[in-house]
Amino acid sequence: MLLFAIGQIFDFIVSTHICNGTNGKINGAMFETLFTLASVVMIWVFWSSITEDDWPMPATGGSYT
Repeated sequence: MLLFAIGQIFDFIVSTHICNGTNGKINGAMFETLFTLASVVMIWVFWSSITEDDWPMPATGGSYT
């Protein structure tokens, strides 16, 4: 949740300062996208960790000789 909030801060607050500093060539959308992506990845990692036993395990066969 913290990464998503940081992304929103970049999108709505820091973006104007970046845009003014670069004369409109760059804004904070890239940083907002990266922080949002990081928050989605962290949600996936958390979900994967709490449902670890539910994921299908690959079958281990015998020897290949």
